[in-house]
Parts: sequence; structure tokens; C-alpha cells
Amino acid sequence: MTILVLAGVASAAVQKGDTEVEFLGGLLSESGSGDTDFSSWFAAGDLNYFMSDYLSIGLGGIGSNMQVDGTTRLIPVDTGGGIILNAIFTEDRDITIYGIGPNLKLHFNPTGPWVPYVGAQFKWVSATVDTSGTYSAETFPGSGIYTTPQPFSESFDASGLMWGPLGGVRVQLNDRNDLVVEAQYHMWTGDLGDVLDNGFGIFFGISHQF
Repeated sequence: MTILVLAGVASAAVQKGDTEVEFLGGLLSESGSGDTDFSSWFAAGDLNYFMSDYLSIGLGGIGSNMQVDGTTRLIPVDTGGGIILNAIFTEDRDITIYGIGPNLKLHFNPTGPWVPYVGAQFKWVSATVDTSGTYSAETFPGSGIYTTPQPFSESFDASGLMWGPLGGVRVQLNDRNDLVVEAQYHMWTGDLGDVLDNGFGIFFGISHQF
């Protein structure tokens, strides 16, 4: 009987006292300000500890590069003296982000080879936003006639909190390694909240317990 009990414990995908490293990667879609959508790669790594068979806490980092090309915006520009001219901006935007922060996950069926889970994450994120393109302005108000497009570029740093729910499933490969499939929903605050609204991604990876 003792041998059977030990075998059952050894086959558990997760259990109290486990420490693991987890690596995830995949594609991410984010909605930005001005009806701009970003598609990008996304990578994450976490160090997690199981406080019980069901609950884990962790600390991890993320990285991503988001790009959108050929976005056109019509912006009213106050030239002074009450004169407002429309300007057309055609721009490419590139956002590189890095972040770090905690996560919390609640696991179900921890003794089985398939372990679904739900949770939440909070990441403090820093980003560099690079924008380049062309602009042209009306020759006089309401004319609909625009000047020859001129090049422009700008770059600024932004920061904020990325947070949101997550959920997934772990599939046990052997006693120490699991395949992980995870979905995440992202929301943004701070300076980055002026650039990004929300996003969703599905990621695949490996966790290793030790």
C-alpha cells in the first residue's frame, strides 16, 4: 500500500513545496490608442513556488516588440490666432517593452497529468516608443489641399503597469517537466495606458520543477 501511495504522489504534476522555472513564448495582439492594433512576439520567464498543492506564487519578467506600419491619422493643429489646420500623419510605430512583477495561480486537479489553472499577473513595464513617417498640412483652413509630405521621427520612453487575468493547462511530460499552454489578457496603466489599451495572447512553453 505504501508503494502505491508514493507512486501516486510522484506522478503528480504539481505539489506543495515544488519550485519551478517556466518559459513561455507566443504571439500577442494589443489594441492601441487611435484604433491602432499591434501584433507582436512575446516572451516570459517565471520562478514559481507552490505554497500548497493548489496555490503558487511567482516572480517573472516579460519582453516584447510591437510594430504597426502605415497608420494614417488626421489631426487638427492650432497654428495660433484661432487658425486650425488639419494635418495628415502617416506613421510607423515600434514599441519595445520589458517588465517584471509577481503572479498568482490557482491549480485544479493537481494530482493528475492534466492540470488546468487560473490566475493573475502584475508587471511593472518600461518601454521605448519609436515613431517615424510623414506629415502634410492643409495650405489654408478647410481647403482640402495639402502640402508635400515631410518626414518626421520621434522617440520617447514610457512606463506603467501591465496586469490582468490568465488561465491555462499544464500537461505532465515526466516527473520534473510539464508542457504549458496559457492565455493572457492584458490591461495597461500609466504612460503606457496612453499608447496601449488592452490585449490578448496565447503562449506555449515548458516548466521545470526542482
